[in-house]
Amino acid sequence: MSSSISQKENKLIKFYKFLTQKLKFHDLSSAKSKDNDEIATHFPELLTEMRNVIDPGPRDEHLFSCIEDWCNSHGITEKQLVQHARVLVKTNLEYACLLGLCYHYGVGTSRNYKKAFKYYSKAAHFGDRFGMNQLGWCFRKQLGTKSNLVLSTLWYQRSAASGDPTGQCNLAFCLYEGNGIKANKYIAFKLFEKSAIAGIDTSQQKVAKLYLHGIGTERDIHKAIKCCRDWMNTSDNRVFSHHIFR
Repeated sequence: MSSSISQKENKLIKFYKFLTQKLKFHDLSSAKSKDNDEIATHFPELLTEMRNVIDPGPRDEHLFSCIEDWCNSHGITEKQLVQHARVLVKTNLEYACLLGLCYHYGVGTSRNYKKAFKYYSKAAHFGDRFGMNQLGWCFRKQLGTKSNLVLSTLWYQRSAASGDPTGQCNLAFCLYEGNGIKANKYIAFKLFEKSAIAGIDTSQQKVAKLYLHGIGTERDIHKAIKCCRDWMNTSDNRVFSHHIFR
């Protein structure tokens, strides 16, 4: 009797070990998938933060600081961020712009403008309004592709029409300077104004300066000063003053 029980126990132990190994393997694979899904839920938040610090004429140190803080708060490294993005972008192009930004600025990987252009292009054609802006920037600055002011302006137009404030700012500069499109300072002012309301520092500075000098709008010193007062708290005071009063 005891021998029979012992044999049953041995069989149960063997089966338990077998089952544990199977479950362990299954859990590892599902955990990997869960990690990607969990990280992915926070990517829109990271993209928003990155967009806010990039602005036209990005300051790399602000971008790197933003990403470092985000990664630390979510318990991953910048390299892991890129690894997650590479996996996710295979099935969802929502993450193409994020991967493009990583290659563009060398976040968690080496800088690679050709790959940045590739993923910005995927994002833009997918309908990502910020991806459209970044693709326009690549054509403008010859990053990973040949310079093409017409295509650059076209993508800025699409980005601006989709409501992206950075795209509106960049298109405003094209119209203001007549680069890749016929100059129109009135429309440029309107676009700068829209972008400024959305919080783009460069546009905020430009609107105040245009009011001060009466370019694209009627000269209005009071509005110029009001713009300075309204937006000074959200901008680098020294940079703001330098751009408006130089």
